Amino acid sequence: MENPRLTRFLVGSGRIEPADDGWRMILPPASRYADAQLDDTHGRPRGCLPHRPPLRLTLEARASSTTPGGTLGFGFWNDPFPAWGGEGGARRRLPASPQALWFFHSSPPSHIPFARSGPESGWTAATFKGPRLPGVLVAAVGAGGLVGLTLAPFRPLLLSIYWRLFAGEQSRPLEGLGDWHRYEIQWGIESVRFLVDEQVVLETRVVPRPPLGLVIWIDNQWASLSTSGAGFGVVASAAPAWLEVRRLRIDGVRLGTVLDATERSSPTPE
Repeated sequence: MENPRLTRFLVGSGRIEPADDGWRMILPPASRYADAQLDDTHGRPRGCLPHRPPLRLTLEARASSTTPGGTLGFGFWNDPFPAWGGEGGARRRLPASPQALWFFHSSPPSHIPFARSGPESGWTAATFKGPRLPGVLVAAVGAGGLVGLTLAPFRPLLLSIYWRLFAGEQSRPLEGLGDWHRYEIQWGIESVRFLVDEQVVLETRVVPRPPLGLVIWIDNQWASLSTSGAGFGVVASAAPAWLEVRRLRIDGVRLGTVLDATERSSPTPE
């Protein structure tokens, strides 16, 4: 594995400040979308993302509260969203079949289960593995599904098809988001283990397809996919929120210097 540099990606009022052997990602009070993110996906085609198993991610993290509004987390993904499909990520031309393994928090009104019976919101460990589909087909299927979900009679059938196509595994709700804890992801070729303070909270054979990129973020977006329909929006806040991480290592190696997204070349369209 190369020793990648992280990119600082900011949207709206989001900002990132250096901290002791780490960073604090901050969202001031806002009513518009804001994101503070570190990643190593910017400037790379999805096929050239830097991480493959076997690999071990370790870090310590805490948030401003146990239930910050919006989403936050850290782990690996394939940056599947296009520029026209939402905020965040590298804003690529085409979507991709999503692949992710991460610690993930979402607040109400989000309804984002990564497994059929998984928690709808809160702080969890999760993996998600989409089918092998080209970007054009992902876009067509996604658009058709969103239209179908506006029609209540079709929602149960569409969600049943969704869970047949996508595989996911999710831990029980985790505690302690507002305090320092040590998090670890052991990404193997045939299984993934998630640990908090050296205790296994999830072990699964649902392994996303590599290569993937590292992402660490906090934003104020909510999203929902349920029998009530699909949608997304912004969780307005009157108080600042933040995510702080330190002692970030991949296979024991500290990651390189943080760059601004403008210091990298534009991502290759896919």
